[in-house]
Amino acid sequence: MNHYEAVIILEPNVTPEKNQEDIQKVKDIIVKYGGVIQSEIKWGKRGMAYSIKKKREGYYLLLNFQAKPEAIKQISQAYRLLETEVLRSMILQKDAPQPAKAA
Repeated sequence: MNHYEAVIILEPNVTPEKNQEDIQKVKDIIVKYGGVIQSEIKWGKRGMAYSIKKKREGYYLLLNFQAKPEAIKQISQAYRLLETEVLRSMILQKDAPQPAKAA
């Protein structure tokens, strides 16, 4: 399995409960296709450089996960189907983390 990083911009104008549901949907998609989530960082609501779907803000989420290369296309397609919750998503392959060296 390869290491990946996903930055996802979610709908910003929702209740905190709906926001948590949307985050869980995004994470469930990765797990559904055999991925393992290693870390999750909620960057929160931020302004965007340009509007997406007439919105100038988005809720940013960073996920680090492992998955098989063939699952990435399926995950990306599933995010596109969540167009009411997910404004944009980008998945990048990362290098495997290197073990710390003793001094």
